[in-house]
Amino acid sequence: MNPPKDIIAIKRNVPNVMVVTWVINNICDRACAYCPPKLHNGSNHNYKWDLAREFWRELIDRYENIHVSIAGGEPSLSPHLKEAIDMIWDSGNTIGLTTNLTRKLRYFESIAAKCSYIGASYHPSSPDVEFINKVNAIQHLTPTTVRLMMDSNHWDHAVETYDRLCELTKTRVEPVRILDWENGSNPHTYTPEQNTWLQQHSATIEARDHQPLTRNPKDFTVSFEHADGTQQPQGNANSLISLNQTNFHGWQCSLGLESLFIHHTGRIRKANCDQGASIGYIDRTAEVEWPVSAERCEQTMCHCVTDIMMSKHL
Repeated sequence: MNPPKDIIAIKRNVPNVMVVTWVINNICDRACAYCPPKLHNGSNHNYKWDLAREFWRELIDRYENIHVSIAGGEPSLSPHLKEAIDMIWDSGNTIGLTTNLTRKLRYFESIAAKCSYIGASYHPSSPDVEFINKVNAIQHLTPTTVRLMMDSNHWDHAVETYDRLCELTKTRVEPVRILDWENGSNPHTYTPEQNTWLQQHSATIEARDHQPLTRNPKDFTVSFEHADGTQQPQGNANSLISLNQTNFHGWQCSLGLESLFIHHTGRIRKANCDQGASIGYIDRTAEVEWPVSAERCEQTMCHCVTDIMMSKHL
């Protein structure tokens, strides 16, 4: 990875916004061959929820603005997800949810309006016959994106589902090429015809009639400051990834001050990257070592958009 050309600083446009990535559990009811086994046989929660509440109260007290991205496993299998969403929403903060919509429609209707967005994944090897009906309902409650796993072993069903989803006017549809990761049990290959389809349908299908937000996500956009003194007020993290320019080694980075990552074990890290030791556990609030200053980046690749969009400078 190359360093970003001519950029000497990345700055949050709104100060004191904390972005939290929370892997709330490690259990999933699907058994997709391309996912690692640990997601098929997880134990749901690995921390004490009654004590985890204290952590969230502390975090809400510490930061004026918080955005929480909740994922799993499958987060809707957590018996505490609804309470967590209510707690974050009632404090005036915002939530984004990544889910396969495995629960009944009425469950998602009860939480969707409190989410700034829902990212719904569809897995053709483990089909949910009610999935499109659920998406059709929640797209009227919150901005909705479907990430459709284009499984080469269930190709016809994947393409049929793609065509049906594209008929939903308020839903973004992303056909996803499956990559092998973390020892998935089945290496994924595509035929020449399937590769052609993926190339022809690589663009996300945008919603034609966006659902209005009930609450705008907290603003954690950034500006790029260039060596010549000019600024790019809406810096695009994905453009740096595409240009292979996300090496911030040696920069001062605000990880832990503007971002946290909560592992499904309850372990808290300062960012999605692996820099440094954990700062504590979600169910041991009194022991959390809250960061107080920026630190030197020791990584050679910033792979996550959330991590790129933290204040950092040479």
